[in-house]
Amino acid sequence: LGRAAADEIALLDTVAAVRERVEAVKEARVLLDMGEPPPVWGAEDVANALELGEKGVVIDAAGLRAIANTMLTGATLKKHLYQHAEWAPLLYAASSPLADLSRLATDVARCFDPDGQLADHASRALGPLRQKVRSLKTTIHNKLSELLKSPKIEPYLQETYFTIRAERHVLPVKASFKNEVKGIVHDASGSGQTVFIEPQVLVDLGNRLKIAQSEQAEEEHRILSRLTRMVVVEAEAIRAMMEVIAYCDLVTGAARLAVDLD
Repeated sequence: LGRAAADEIALLDTVAAVRERVEAVKEARVLLDMGEPPPVWGAEDVANALELGEKGVVIDAAGLRAIANTMLTGATLKKHLYQHAEWAPLLYAASSPLADLSRLATDVARCFDPDGQLADHASRALGPLRQKVRSLKTTIHNKLSELLKSPKIEPYLQETYFTIRAERHVLPVKASFKNEVKGIVHDASGSGQTVFIEPQVLVDLGNRLKIAQSEQAEEEHRILSRLTRMVVVEAEAIRAMMEVIAYCDLVTGAARLAVDLD
């Protein structure tokens, strides 16, 4: 945010504005000398994500996490400048009108794992639905492993592995033996020498897995929709945070430059 503000910087057009900016940079330099620079790290430009949410588009996991991080940064910055208001009154004044969205930020952030995926505990339903999907996959994989070693199946296989075609678990069967393995053909190799068959004994399990995966996807979409509605309500407050974060980052950068140039 600070870099974007620096890229767009323009000459100030009044003496009062110049004096205020110089004073803000002085305050930032005081905080630097104290080892207490404004904590602006963690914030991101989430304007596009907010705009999509306001148009009714569900914000994806990455966008929601970025919004949560930005809200947390805004709350941390406001608290930090309040604690240092004596030395940085202008910077504190810029941050004091900001809404405290730390609770909302925490509620959104807790719905995601460290890797950015929705956490099982993001809703009461999601964890059990994911466990159902995992259980069905395990059952299917175990049965496929048995089939790969079966003397009734192994001779007809092109390779001793299973894979996924058309979102179904399949075995690679030699095309010349496709009628020897009961099941549904979902694909064929480019050479035509291999057909990928879902064994008949797994069709019902495959259907149950598809339904479970669909239920899981619907629940994940419902959670993202709920979180989107929660943050969109505070869109203007978040935009205000971004402006203050960018401003504090910019004047702190100027203060660092002042130190570098002595």
